[in-house]
Amino acid sequence: MGIAYLLCAACLWGMIGPISKVVFAAGFTPLETAFWRGVIAGIAFIVHWLFKRYDVPTDRKQIFGITVFGIFGVALLEGSYVYAVHYGGAALASVLLYSAPIWVNLASWLIFKESIPARRWMALSITMLGVIGVCFWGATAKFSSEAIFWGLMSGLSYAGFYLAGKIYFDRTNPVVVYMIAFPVGSIAIWPFMTSVAGLSTAGLLGNVANAEPSTVGALTAIGLLCTYVAYWLYSKGLQLVDAGKAAIITMIEPLVSVTLAAIMFGEMFSIAGYFFAAMVILGVTLA
Repeated sequence: MGIAYLLCAACLWGMIGPISKVVFAAGFTPLETAFWRGVIAGIAFIVHWLFKRYDVPTDRKQIFGITVFGIFGVALLEGSYVYAVHYGGAALASVLLYSAPIWVNLASWLIFKESIPARRWMALSITMLGVIGVCFWGATAKFSSEAIFWGLMSGLSYAGFYLAGKIYFDRTNPVVVYMIAFPVGSIAIWPFMTSVAGLSTAGLLGNVANAEPSTVGALTAIGLLCTYVAYWLYSKGLQLVDAGKAAIITMIEPLVSVTLAAIMFGEMFSIAGYFFAAMVILGVTLA
């Protein structure tokens, strides 16, 4: 059951990029999409908590830490990932997202003073070469610098998600962490929508109210299925499967995203691109 939970979570995460492109095609901006993703997931986690009543932390430092996690581990991740999809497509965004293990291990070595075995350095080198290869030789047409920047930024913020989980999930139920972090993430995105996208609160609500049912359904699927359900399944899977094995199992995520992007939108890498994408997956698996 643990493996089944993790596989389902990874498949749902892999659908975020392709479904986001459907939302973009309807006129929603990347920041708008990220905002509603956090709102919908946050509401779902709050409802979940109302039924389960898990203990909520009262320590101010812990609450402050989860709030910071909501800004940098949720808002930055959601925002950078949808921008990566917007500028470079779902396939590239998914592969660059998995540069995260590089940043996680470097942070563990530099900040937490953890010893990194030689085999892991080799695995990270393979991953890094794969990421560089995808960026420069992966496409039949040249990727934009914006796509590469936001893709790598999503990987960096995803690494923050891992590191924060290492600190907070042992102390607080993940549902409670997400219940706080996702609404905070949406609040953090809000001012950028008004300053960067020039979208007022009335315009934000009006876009949803006037959207086609299929668009609202796609937006809801991103927040409810690909975020709330996926993260809940992931936390359930981690209770039954060790973290190392879980990391390997969830490597199906970029494969799902790349496959759906090719089927739904015709996003294809060059032959070299698929080779380097495979190096990213191989490197993370070996790590």
